[in-house]
Amino acid sequence: MNKRYDQYDYQAPTGSRILLHADPTTGALNKTPLDELPGSESKFTRLNSTFSNQVTSGTSQTDTYPYTIPGNTLVNNGDLLRFIIWGDTQSPGGQQTVGFDLNGTINFNNGYFNGYPFIAEVKMMKVGTNLIRLFMSIIRGGGNCESSIITDGSIDLTASINQKWTIQCATSGSITARASFINKELI
Repeated sequence: MNKRYDQYDYQAPTGSRILLHADPTTGALNKTPLDELPGSESKFTRLNSTFSNQVTSGTSQTDTYPYTIPGNTLVNNGDLLRFIIWGDTQSPGGQQTVGFDLNGTINFNNGYFNGYPFIAEVKMMKVGTNLIRLFMSIIRGGGNCESSIITDGSIDLTASINQKWTIQCATSGSITARASFINKELI
């Protein structure tokens, strides 16, 4: 007798991941644990995640969430790293900036948050031998969004790469970075 999916006895430990599928001939439900399925490498790998408040006030630049990307992380053209940072600002007015730094060079520096929350994202894609393209965007509360694209051939992708975010207030106020993620994604 065929059963609906919600009547099926999965006979799998709680928390296990299975694929429930119907036999095309009989309609009987079958299960296959996901770790038994043939397939390719995962399309998503978390390299780093940090949940800690990084606060700056005054006018000095603060380096936040440093991470060393191992050499040969980006091997094939199209391999992509996705960097995300988010936080909020308190400001009576004045410029506040969030920057993206690779090996000591700030590639992206954007500001004027004026008390709004923000989320910044950088996608770093290998597009050739030691050639990367950075797709950068930042969204601020109040509906403001800015983006840019940079192509950089100065980074040796076979060596480790030092990455960090920077936050800074040009006048008064403060920035609190709340968390950061780095993911490797295969397209």
